[in-house]
Amino acid sequence: MNNTNNKGFHILTVNEKTFDIHLKYMFAGTGRNNYPEQMGAKIDMSAIRKGDTVVFYVEKVGFFGFFQVSSEPFYEQLDNNYLESELGRNLTYRFFLKPHDHLNVYKFPKSEWEIIEEPKNIQEHSIFNMQWSWIFKKLNANRGLLTLPQDESINFVRIFIENNEVISNNNFCYDSSIRQIKVSDKGFNYFDNLAVEKIEKYEDKLGKIEREEDLRWLFCNEIGKNTKYGNLISEIVPLNETILYIGNEVVSSFSETRMDLVIHTSDLNNKTKCYLIELKNEFIYNENIYFQVYKYSKWISSYKIFDVISPILVLRNARLYPLRGGGKYFKYLKKSDCIENKTSPWYREILSNLYIAKDKLIQNKIFKLNEFKVYVFNVENSNELINFEQIV
Repeated sequence: MNNTNNKGFHILTVNEKTFDIHLKYMFAGTGRNNYPEQMGAKIDMSAIRKGDTVVFYVEKVGFFGFFQVSSEPFYEQLDNNYLESELGRNLTYRFFLKPHDHLNVYKFPKSEWEIIEEPKNIQEHSIFNMQWSWIFKKLNANRGLLTLPQDESINFVRIFIENNEVISNNNFCYDSSIRQIKVSDKGFNYFDNLAVEKIEKYEDKLGKIEREEDLRWLFCNEIGKNTKYGNLISEIVPLNETILYIGNEVVSSFSETRMDLVIHTSDLNNKTKCYLIELKNEFIYNENIYFQVYKYSKWISSYKIFDVISPILVLRNARLYPLRGGGKYFKYLKKSDCIENKTSPWYREILSNLYIAKDKLIQNKIFKLNEFKVYVFNVENSNELINFEQIV
């Protein structure tokens, strides 16, 4: 049995006290304690879809699974945070759970050693079969939610179910004295009647691009969806491809190199693709951006197996022209240049460097690497996203 439903696979880090509450009330959440908003947690949460698989990592105990996401994520206000006293902390970003349709709930935990390090559990003793995402998570230990790529999730499930025991019930609790999931003799209901309304409010500011984080939130929340913004993003990642994995700020090495977004898909011919997407809320290019894309492309090519790897840079479009004259950091230096499509030296230099970067990546002959593509996004005066446009 494995994670074969082409859905996301997420690990939430909790402690023994909160784990019991999550099981009783069948919900999960993340967010920094006593903070009304944490953008990183919000973006991570936005990559979760209804039907995804959830595993709990209980600190100093091990992994427990498997559960299934049964709602869209929602925002729980810091004031009067529901179940705060039972949890011993507040959780601002949440979603509901149910027992997994395919994978079952298991009684016993599996340790980090068994899942991550035990040599006999690493198929063929190959680097391609290691739990790289969890290994790199150790470099960023404060992150409460981690999404696993499909290859890692399949290996995780294989190891986890071996010599474990299924629990067939809908009511669960955690017994810390024996470190096991048990059937609860009492059902607990999540009585927050505003939860449905909160799901809608969660997306209130979606599409307003004022910071780079807003762009990451938009991608994680909307990619692969037949919605207004999902259709705009389909210019970059087509809607007819199945989303297998959405990674936000993915650590790619022991030096903590990060890629803004890593997206895994499968097309209609079952060809697997990996999109490496770097985002900038300005029109900019430099060698740091190139090496970011180059190093992650090399890493993915060396340690993961895909049919196609697509490096992509997304930039905010350059300002059009100065309204009062003067200034060189514009696409055009004056309105008449705009009419004649005579771009500024600054703009031409950046565009030229982007084409040079494209050629350099080709010359490096990275296995399975597709051509480097660059898109710009345009916004209205209110900063609401209008479209994406390919320029390289």
